[in-house]
Amino acid sequence: MLTFQHAHPGVDCIFLCQAKCYETLIEVSEFVYLFESKNIWHILKGIYHLVTSRIILIDNYYGFLSTIEFKKAAQCIQIWHAAGAIKKFGMEDIANELRSPQAVDRFKKVYR
Repeated sequence: MLTFQHAHPGVDCIFLCQAKCYETLIEVSEFVYLFESKNIWHILKGIYHLVTSRIILIDNYYGFLSTIEFKKAAQCIQIWHAAGAIKKFGMEDIANELRSPQAVDRFKKVYR
């Protein structure tokens, strides 16, 4: 089987995921950590990789990102998905009108 590391030598791709994705990702990469787990080793490795990586790709809203101080050269890229649908997201989401000012401020920090 071709893994990510075989296809892209010299590039370390670390996956932080929920349990429902773990089995699929472990088939393509040896660097897969459960980020929402009781396994302290996985959590610590995940945090380490988040604060030391040059490029961070995320596929959803993660509130804890508003508190992480990435290194200056890091790029955090949020990939939005809608399966072809047109949708509003980020600060354009009309649901923001129903949120508290504190929640909107938190979202702005994450989206920053």
